[in-house]
Amino acid sequence: MKYRLAIVGNECTQAIKEYLTRFCAETGERMEAKQFVSAEEFIFGYKSDFDVVLLDTAMKGMDGLQAAEALRKTDSSVIIEFMADAVQYAVKGYSVNAFGFMLKPLRYFVFKQEMLRCIDKLREERGKSMVISYGDGLRRIPLREILYIESMNHKVYVITSKERYGVCNTISNMEKALRGQGFSRCNNCYLVNLLHVDGAEGNMAFVQSHRLQISRPRRRAFMEDMAAFFSV
Repeated sequence: MKYRLAIVGNECTQAIKEYLTRFCAETGERMEAKQFVSAEEFIFGYKSDFDVVLLDTAMKGMDGLQAAEALRKTDSSVIIEFMADAVQYAVKGYSVNAFGFMLKPLRYFVFKQEMLRCIDKLREERGKSMVISYGDGLRRIPLREILYIESMNHKVYVITSKERYGVCNTISNMEKALRGQGFSRCNNCYLVNLLHVDGAEGNMAFVQSHRLQISRPRRRAFMEDMAAFFSV
């Protein structure tokens, strides 16, 4: 598997590229990086197709912490690693759920250890999020944030509590991809995340503030899935 890194800032870029080449040669991992000179360039053109974001805290204009705060508004799961001159950023990073911190000037040993930690985390989280084609780019959505997936008028939508994403896929394909992840079809139109089901009564499933119809052919399987999910 290839992992994608975003390097935001230009102070440590050369060192990171050299370290990354050495890291891949030593570990056999496949990683590629894209550089963004400023936080503004990165944030305003951001698409959720990166696995790890290396943020320099010392940038003109928007600094690394501000960039991380803006990033978390659109992507709650991407790994953030700070590169900073002062240890204080390790503490500040908690507010944006930063995964790690590297003190400048960067040292290869520290870089290697942080990349190994990131890869372990990514492997652990594999299957707990999905990347969808959305608009002219990609968006990573943690599975826990999905309420349900809806098929309507030959289009498919991923519904979260905040957004409704139209995606280029079929509900059957998405059902196969999410098998074993706590999703169940209550009818031909809805693939429901059982984590958010508050209950079911008659022919209705209650998914937070949404009422979704349960079809007669799928009722038994859906109720069994729901009972099995909540008995774990």
